[in-house]
Order: sequence, then structure tokens, then C-alpha cells
Amino acid sequence: MSPLRPLILFGPTASGKSRLALALARALAHTTTTHIVNCDSLQLYTHLPILTAQPSAADQAETPHHLYAVAHPSERLSAGLYAEKATDLLQHLQRDHPSDAVILCGGSGLYLKALLEGLTELPQPSRRATQKIRRWQKEQRDLYTLLQQRDPATAAALAPQDKHRIVRALEFYETCGASLFDARKGVKQSSPFAQQEERQPLLISLTPCRKILYAAINARFERMLQQGAIEEVRALEAENALPCESPLPCESPLPCESPLRSALGLKEIEAYCRGESSWQAMVERGQQRVRNYAKRQLTWIRHQLPGKALLLQRQLTESVEEDCNGVCHAVGQAWSKASCADKPFV
Repeated sequence: MSPLRPLILFGPTASGKSRLALALARALAHTTTTHIVNCDSLQLYTHLPILTAQPSAADQAETPHHLYAVAHPSERLSAGLYAEKATDLLQHLQRDHPSDAVILCGGSGLYLKALLEGLTELPQPSRRATQKIRRWQKEQRDLYTLLQQRDPATAAALAPQDKHRIVRALEFYETCGASLFDARKGVKQSSPFAQQEERQPLLISLTPCRKILYAAINARFERMLQQGAIEEVRALEAENALPCESPLPCESPLPCESPLRSALGLKEIEAYCRGESSWQAMVERGQQRVRNYAKRQLTWIRHQLPGKALLLQRQLTESVEEDCNGVCHAVGQAWSKASCADKPFV
């Protein structure tokens, strides 16, 4: 019988993706090995496994997990680099373990899109461009306005608060003298699924109602603090191996350009550790920040979820919390049906 198609579990933070992926792996354990592959931009990094909600060591020992904690915080992994790594991994699994099941699990929309549809390969920013933008930051210049002046097409596609992508667009402009928006219309890297109709993944989007999701977010943030999120942030700050080269004042050894600086809750915990915030304020602000991020993820799912994969959207989160076995069976049946009709999922 044919192997199961790859399965993609996508959804907002705290929607139960990792829990469901592990439950599916357990359900399949008597017939095949299941490989769980990360599709979350921050779970690629070391040092903050609790704060970035990486699967526990026990969970990772139970079934193979890939692309978790594979990069140092000083590295800058882009969606394109992630797609390259994930493509190499998926090709390796298909070649050497063709009968094994594969579950991609995460909530980073651009990374998912890069893997499914390919991204235009772009040059890395020049040192001159990076230093120039750091100088503008030190001078407290409005980077979004500067981007509007230089690359209005890209600026129109970004929110003024999206600092990371604004800096990336300015770096590209100052490096290449061209619009990032126009450059991304170029030749794209191929997707690992492009030429394999029988291996097109089943994409299941977890789309919970906000009331349930926000309650799960609040509870998980408090649980992270209890599990040691503050201690791992303090340990990172104590590690002097990550000096910040920016001319801007930076209270953390984590480089200002590191994507890991956008880890949800990091800013609030750092403020608490410096004595600038009370415990209650840290918790409330951290929870609010995660809720705001989840809201943006749900918006992305509604408007930009890639359409090439088979799609099944269900209201799963409440059931994942209360009856994981039932949800696991429902998803398993959809997965089996998408793979081949005569292969029941037990």
C-alpha cells in the first residue's frame, strides 16, 4: 500500500499543533515511524526552548523530530534558508525512509509558503548596508518613512510596526539599489512537492475561536514561567559569548538583529529581570503580546494560506485540549483518505 502523504499541521500559537502531531505519531507507532518536522521560525534556534514552546526532550525522544534547535541565536535564518534545509531533509526522508510518515508542524506563514511555493533567492545584505541602517536607528530616524521614500511598493505591503521586515527591505535596497517587492517576482526556488502529485501534502489548518485560543495562550504563558522560562532568559543574558555589535544600547547579549529577539515574552521577561516591571505586569503584557501575534496569524490563515495543498479546516483547539484521541482519529481519517482510500488509519 502507498505511504501516507506528508501532513502539515498549521495554526496559531498555542492551538495544540505539537500535541496533535505527537498523538498522531503514537497512533501510527505500531505500523510506521513518524518524523515531525519543525515549521516555526523561532523553534529553529537554541537557548530558549521553553519560551519558544519547543517539544520537550521526552517528546523528541519518543519519535524523530527535525529542525528544532539547529541554529545559534547569532545566525539569521531566513524563510528561504529554512526552505532549503527543509527541502533537503524531506528529500532525504523520501529517499531513505519512503514508508515513514512525515508531519510538518508550525505556525510561521512565510516559512510554510516558502516551502510549498518556493521563494525568490535573494542576496545577503552587505556590511555597508547593515552599518548604514544601524546608524539610522541610532539617530532614531523613522525607518518606515525611509523605506517609503526608497521602495514605496514594499513599504505599502508592510505595517509600520513590522520592524524586522522593514529593516530587511532597507538592507536589500541599500545593497542592491532595487525594490525588494520587484525582486521577489523573479525566479523562485522549486518546492519539494512541485513535481510529485502523489506526494502533495494534506494541509490541516487549526482555526480555533479566539475565546478558546486566548484562554490557552494565557494558561501556556504562565506554564512557561513555571517551567523555567525566566531562568533560561537569565542564562542567555549571562552567556557573554553573544556580544551585541550594534552601536545602540542593548541590555541583552543577544544580537539586536537576531530573529530570536522577537521571541514572544522575551522583552517582558527581560524588563522583569532588570527590575523595570512587576511580576503581574510581566505576565499581563506577555500574554497580550502573544494574543496580538495569534490574531495576526489567524488573519494570515484567512487571507494567505497557500492553496496548492489539500486543505481541511476544522475547529479543533477545544477538542485537542479536552479529547485529543477523538481529534487525532478525525485528522487521521482525513490523512488516510487523502493518501489512499484503502488504507485505514488506526
